[in-house]
Amino acid sequence: MDSLYRHIAIEGNIGTGKTTVSTLLSKALDAQIVLESFENNPFLTQFYRSGKDIAFQLEMFFLAERYHQMSRHLLGDIFTNHIVADYFFSKSSIFGGINLDQAEKDLFMNLFHIMERFMPVPDILIYLHNDMETIIRQIAERGRSNEQSIPVAYLEKVEQAYFDFFKTERRMPVIIVDLSTTDQVSPSQILDLISGILSKEWANGIHQFDVPTKSLH
Repeated sequence: MDSLYRHIAIEGNIGTGKTTVSTLLSKALDAQIVLESFENNPFLTQFYRSGKDIAFQLEMFFLAERYHQMSRHLLGDIFTNHIVADYFFSKSSIFGGINLDQAEKDLFMNLFHIMERFMPVPDILIYLHNDMETIIRQIAERGRSNEQSIPVAYLEKVEQAYFDFFKTERRMPVIIVDLSTTDQVSPSQILDLISGILSKEWANGIHQFDVPTKSLH
């Protein structure tokens, strides 16, 4: 596979398969892979159970982890042809905006903006969008115990927050791949779609990529 873009971010709602697709893409491009570390966040399970009581600690932990991970793997690396990550740093501002009350959000965003100045911006971001029914099924199928109680209303808030962010994003192309209009699509089929995206020049800003259904059969 060839790509016009060096630093590629794969994003999506919880349960959309972004980590699986990122892993496959990194192998196809022989790229460095950067996967978000969430298993060691001690606040995640409690957050899904009790919500805002622990939200500030949750988001601060993720912010620090993302900063350290990207600093370690991405900054100053001039020898890697391609880098694939299953998140981008601004994810922290998106989830902080959802989960924090106003006073917490003000403090959090001050810290975020200090860190953001040093973080690399992806050359392209590909967002995997799917319908809620499919997302809930995929969350259930992968069987992570701390995710099984996530309310649908929360997943809908996450989706809307991403879309609101993308509407104002002008630093990179943002390609929304809408998988909700097709039957179930395998990760390898999504990889084929992404191959076509990465071979094309896109202007900065938001774009919708129409899935060619016939090519999936």
